[in-house]
Amino acid sequence: MTSVMGKIIERFSSYPVFTYSDIKLYLGGVIDDNSLRVLLSYMTSKKKLYRVRKASYTFKKDEMMAGYAFEPFYFGLFFAMTCRGVWDQLPHVCIVTTKQVRKSRVGLFREEDFWVDLHHVPFKYFFGFSSVFYNGFEVPVSDAEKTLIDFVYFKTTLSSDDYALLCRRVDRNKLVKYLSVYDDKTRKSVLKIFEKYSVLQESHY
Repeated sequence: MTSVMGKIIERFSSYPVFTYSDIKLYLGGVIDDNSLRVLLSYMTSKKKLYRVRKASYTFKKDEMMAGYAFEPFYFGLFFAMTCRGVWDQLPHVCIVTTKQVRKSRVGLFREEDFWVDLHHVPFKYFFGFSSVFYNGFEVPVSDAEKTLIDFVYFKTTLSSDDYALLCRRVDRNKLVKYLSVYDDKTRKSVLKIFEKYSVLQESHY
């Protein structure tokens, strides 16, 4: 068991998140399913390993790792505004994923104070993000244009001040390009918000 544990640590310690299937495939039958489950249970009980969600594990107990359990994904909405430096608030992590999700809020690490918001998006709307170095990790985060669109798409609102902060980061030409794949209602709603709040002067705040 100790040698198998060492193999798991050596192979996956650099991975943000890995699955039971990844471990099983890597070990190549050197341990049976029941013994592997017992070993993983032991490692998690001793905090040598953390279970992010069912059959997904990490060696780093950090909510920033959560997104990798829902790949493909990007961090968006309120959390994107924090990662991008639009504001200095600390909202819960918001994950936008192409995976179908049963719940809009999921707990992590089997602890009540670790949870994230989940939002499913069709693959055709899975764009508009880039890597950002935040909290010690390089992670995919929606840009200002996609963040604004997602607020409308997911029917989530901001205060007037926060809309203004976000809209001043938005490039109109880029926004219009992004909106070309959306329906008329979404396009009109997003542009209405942008036109209203992008003209507000920063000195007003």
